[in-house]
Order: sequence, then C-alpha cells, then structure tokens
Amino acid sequence: PYTTLFRSQLIQQCIQDADALVKLDNKFQKDSSELYGLINDAKFYASVSGQTSASVKSTITPLFEYKINDKCNSISQKLIKEFETRARKADLKDGLTR
Repeated sequence: PYTTLFRSQLIQQCIQDADALVKLDNKFQKDSSELYGLINDAKFYASVSGQTSASVKSTITPLFEYKINDKCNSISQKLIKEFETRARKADLKDGLTR
C-alpha cells in the first residue's frame, strides 16, 4: 500500500515543485534535500516493512505519509510565495501597484 504512494502523481509533482523551487533560489536546497531524504527513508522502510509487526506498520506508515505530505505542503507554499514575490517585483519595475 505505501509503495503506491511513490508512484503517485502527487509525489512526482512534489518533486517537480521542489526542483523548481531550487531553480528559483538555491536557498531552498535544504527543503529539496529533506524531501529526497524522507522519500529515500520511506522507500527503505517500504522494502523492509513486510518483515515488521503490525503495530510497527500501523505507526510508521502513517508517520512517513504525514512527514512527506507536510514537507510537500511546505514546498508548495514556499513556491507560491516565491512566485508572488517575483510578480510583485516585476509589477514595481513596471510602475504598477497592487
């Protein structure tokens, strides 16, 4: 069940958003690295989860889902803010105010 998360368009879009964020400004490299780290940790967990108890699975699977979703939401918000900032700067250069 959890491995399907990595095949989902949601995770792929999150990775694309993280890559775009880093392209906009390298200061966001940490966010991208954290996302890739979480994904790698979750992939490793998925590879060994069949050998773990039901109580471990019922705790760790939702934990990874939450952590990855939380990081993806954070990246999306930062990407939106970065584009907003750039749009405002462009408007100011053109003499427009919002």
